[in-house]
Amino acid sequence: MNNDLAIEVQNLSKTFRVPHEKVSSLKSHATRLFQRVPVTKYKVLDDISFNVKKGEFFSIVGANGSGKSTMLKLLAGIYTQDSGTILHNGSMSTMIELGVGFNFELSGRDNIFLNASLFGMTRSAIELVYDKIVRFAEIEDFIDQKVKNYSSGMQVRLAFAIAIQAQSDIMIVDEVLAVGDANFQQKCFDVFRELKAQGKTIVFVSHDLQSVRDFSDRVLLLDDGKQVGIYAPEQAISEYQKINSVKLDKADFSPIDEATNSTSTEKPTDKTKPHIVSVEMSNIAGEKIKSIESGSNVFINLKISNPTKEMVEVGISLIRNDGLYCFGTNTYIEKIKVPTSATFTANMKINNISLQKGSYYIVAGVFSKNCRRIYEIKLRAKNFRITQNDLTEGLVSLNHDWRF
Repeated sequence: MNNDLAIEVQNLSKTFRVPHEKVSSLKSHATRLFQRVPVTKYKVLDDISFNVKKGEFFSIVGANGSGKSTMLKLLAGIYTQDSGTILHNGSMSTMIELGVGFNFELSGRDNIFLNASLFGMTRSAIELVYDKIVRFAEIEDFIDQKVKNYSSGMQVRLAFAIAIQAQSDIMIVDEVLAVGDANFQQKCFDVFRELKAQGKTIVFVSHDLQSVRDFSDRVLLLDDGKQVGIYAPEQAISEYQKINSVKLDKADFSPIDEATNSTSTEKPTDKTKPHIVSVEMSNIAGEKIKSIESGSNVFINLKISNPTKEMVEVGISLIRNDGLYCFGTNTYIEKIKVPTSATFTANMKINNISLQKGSYYIVAGVFSKNCRRIYEIKLRAKNFRITQNDLTEGLVSLNHDWRF
């Protein structure tokens, strides 16, 4: 193994076997002794290879189920791979499931000595950093209380404070900051900076893309157990968002409670009169989509049937999934002439759609001339999602500049 490397992974694969029947008693085992229990095999990692350099902050990103946590548990020795090799150069500590070694009937003080010993620290070494651990965890007033009385935030603060004192060469970190408050998360990232400056190697898994962007030297992108590539942080995030966009286009954005779907209360369509045949959303390439990045151009396409070839108006509204009315217009307001052919498609282009991330739906309608009569309104004609590549907040993204 190259001495400049902290971790070397070659052709790593891992498969889990999931039985279709749960056998939980001795009697069940006995009655099924000679029966084959059907199982399904899931290949969670497939031929993964990468190196982590000494002193590198190496992140692993991917959607849920992509194999990130399994990879960390293989690196930590919690799981055993089916094939491939893992080599590491230096001592290793893990922050995968912080607090797993706690005895909840013991006090915080006793658990510091118990948990730190699991990281290989001697009692004398623990005593030297004991005060640091208590201060960092911010539990001075509760240190002699039983850990079972701690909040989840107090438990994870204590566990993290212990883990960072292990002073290992390599640290494996899996989404351990998710339950901490903003102040604690900032303290943790300050520690990461210090450890990186000391030449420690950190392997980090997180869904917080901003943290990945800020800290990572390189990023491994996984998707459905396969290695997409190893990239610089910005490129990794861009590739990750492309994969997410494809998956979002296949996702179901219908309401959680179908009873709230107002299409169920719509009157049956009278096909002898002007009505809406279909409502679609497409990108500038003409591809049908169900998600779009904020700031992109998008088309809303209404196919209209007008058997009587009369003069009609067409309208479109965008509603957030909590019912907030975001935008609405129609051809009567904008003085747009609508064709009187038996069938036609109305394409409304939205330039640089400024809605921020979230779920939305389209309301579409066709009306008589001057909107005096409603022929048909589809109240939830199309569900769609807006994705976002920045951290700005609110309903819309406003074009702005800062000047001093």
